[in-house]
Order: sequence, then structure tokens, then C-alpha cells
Amino acid sequence: MQASVKLTFLTVLLVGTLSNLFAQNESIIVVNGGVFGVTNASTTIEDLNSGTATNMGDIGTSSIQDVLINGQYAYVAAQDSIIKYDWTTKTRVAANAFLGLSTVKLAQYNNQLLVGNWYGPFGATAAYNQHFLIYDANDLSFIDSVPQVTKPADDIVVIGDYAYIAQNNAQTVVFGDTLGYLAVVDLTTRTLVRNDTLSTTGADVGRMVVEDTMIYTINKASNTISSYNTVTLAKTTQAAAGGVVLNPAVYGPTAFSKGAGLWYFPYDGGIGSYNLATNTVVSANIVPIAGDFAFVMDTVSDNFCVSHINYSNQLQNKGRIYDTNGDSVGMFQVGYSPEALAIISNAVVGSTVQLAASNELNYTMAPNPATSVLTVQLEKSEAVTLLVINQVGQNVLTQSSTDAVTTLDIASLPAGMYFLAVVNEKGLMRTQGFVKQ
Repeated sequence: MQASVKLTFLTVLLVGTLSNLFAQNESIIVVNGGVFGVTNASTTIEDLNSGTATNMGDIGTSSIQDVLINGQYAYVAAQDSIIKYDWTTKTRVAANAFLGLSTVKLAQYNNQLLVGNWYGPFGATAAYNQHFLIYDANDLSFIDSVPQVTKPADDIVVIGDYAYIAQNNAQTVVFGDTLGYLAVVDLTTRTLVRNDTLSTTGADVGRMVVEDTMIYTINKASNTISSYNTVTLAKTTQAAAGGVVLNPAVYGPTAFSKGAGLWYFPYDGGIGSYNLATNTVVSANIVPIAGDFAFVMDTVSDNFCVSHINYSNQLQNKGRIYDTNGDSVGMFQVGYSPEALAIISNAVVGSTVQLAASNELNYTMAPNPATSVLTVQLEKSEAVTLLVINQVGQNVLTQSSTDAVTTLDIASLPAGMYFLAVVNEKGLMRTQGFVKQ
């Protein structure tokens, strides 16, 4: 009864205060790879409301590959190391050398950080003939590798207890791929379950996106899109529709979705939108861009943050914000080779938050009590913000998601009673209580 009364009181309190809480945290993380050959890579975080940028720490390398946000932490894959930042305090909290020739992609499973190796052996020692490595997400200590993954890990996605790793028949760096496939790894046993070939035309399987149980791969060399059903194992490969030339990002996040099958990702010459389920172009040229660039989508404000990169004259690099009409609506600060971007956003559409009706925004969460991970299952995929609130009303964890299933890392929270508030873009909120052991 006491928990129920406290939950009711806290819900009323949150309805009146969440809008202000959300408005305070609209930031962009920019990972600058630096000048090639010079170890001046860095990671900055900028408040997009005030324009204030803070360097969260230099990396000490000359190349970066990816950035992953999980809760209050940002993980960066640099060429020869992995770094962990606490973006709430704007500090670097952990780092470790990478046991491979070069990182390429990051993913997270429970309290483990999954790291892919980009380059093949090329005469390297046996210690570097590893392409899928597992680190502790807390202190970045090395845990294990899966040596049965024999090709460079061009991308990694996690569904349930399985990692799906994009593989190619030849070394990616020699651009001789003739066969694309997925290596499927059971993360509970850290063993290879199978290799699933996508198609003989699915060359250069680069980036992957996930819709519920479906994986779509964007295959640059063959300009095709493959679909893979992780339940039935059915698969297809089709030519890209509408004559567009696919150009999946080499660094950083690949594509962004607001649900309903609509995805935004790079084409040759800019950013466009695509329905992967129906293999149709929605808009081939939302933001036309000449030259090299990286981008991230703020799925709440419907803006694209784009870093324009001029490798021959890095002083001309620019960070611009575009709306979905392609109009420039703002700027942000960038450094040398700003190749990976991430948005930290707690904003919701509308100025007020209200309680969801009984048939709206329903979700389940498990386990309860929980020790390290809390899995939240919505009735459908939609853009939401999930907040973990302690018993005195403090927001201790925030995470944005567009998926039906979201995993929250609560391992670092002290034991006690907490409340999970889920808020969608309409400003509707539903709150439930759980116990952290």
C-alpha cells in the first residue's frame, strides 16, 4: 500500500515537472577522429539550446569508428582502443586497448560491450585474429572473444540473446566481396550458432537495421537490400528501388527510424528516407549533401545533425542542423574528422505531460525484482523516453528508444524501490514501480 501511495504521489508530481526536466537535456556528442597520423582525436558534448560545448577528453589516436549511447554513458570505438564517457558529468571514466587491428562497431548485451574488429589478419599474430570481442561495460576489461567469427565484423546487432554480425566472403578492405552472410552468436554461451548466407548478390554486407524480429542489411557494393527473419530464417535480397545509390555510413550509426517502417539513411549525395519492409523510396533527397559527411537524427525534433567533412581542408568542417524539409535550422561545433555523432535527447513533443488512458502506452517490464537489467516491452514500436526515478523523485537514468523492446542497464543503481516512467512523443506517460536488488 505504501508503495502504491508513493507511486500515485510521484506520478502526479512527474506530470507537472517532466516537461522542464526534458527541456534541459538536448545535446549532441561529436567524436572527432582528428588529423590522420596525428593523435588528436577527441569527444565533445554540446548543449544544443545554449551552444556550450565541452571536451569530455582526448582519445590519443588518429581515427574513430563508432559511438554508442547506453543510459548515462557514451562508448567510443577508436582505432586502437575503446573509451567510456559519463555524459552527465562530461568526463572520461574508463578506457582500454583494443585487442585487434582496428575497432569498427559497438553493441551492448546486458552488462557487456560487444566490439567488432574491422581488418583481417594480413599476417598479424594470432592474438589479432579475432573479430568479435566482449568487454565488461563497467570498467572495459576484456572478457572473451568468439574465434569462430572468422571475418571482419562490419556491423553488429543484438536481438534477445543473439548477436548477428555482418560478414563478407573476402576481406572488406580489398573490396573483393562476393558473398554476404550473417554470423549468429549465442551470447549466453559465447559460441557460433550458424552462418546464414544472404545471397550471392548480397556483396559487401555493411550496415544493418532492425525492425522487431527482422534484420535488413544495406549492401553497398551490389546496391541491394537483404531482409532476414530471425524467427523463420526466411531471407530475400532485392535491388535498391527507385534507381537510388545506397551509401551506408562507414562510421557511426547507420540509420534512424520513427517507426511505421520509415527509415532515414545516407544515399549517394545526401540523406533520404526509405521503407525497408516494402523496398520503396519515400524521399530520395531530403537533405542534399555534397562530399563526405556523418549524420545523426533527432527523432524527437525531426532534425538531422550533419557534420560536413573536408578531409583536404579540415578548417572548413561544419556542423549543421537540418529539418525534414532540408532547410538549415541551426549549427553545432565540430573538430577535425567529426565522423561519429550521437544525440542525447529527453525532449517530448508538446509543452505538457499527461497520464495515458488505460488503452494507451501499455508496457510490461521484467524481471521484477531486477538485479542488473530491466527489459521493457511496449505493445508496438514507437519513439519514447524511459526514465528511472528514485523514491525522492530524482531522475537517475534516462534512455530514448524507438523499439518495441528496450533493455535498461540498472546494475549501477543502489538497491531499493524505483519507478519507471515511459513518455511518448504525444506527451502521454505511464508509470510503474520496480525493485532493484
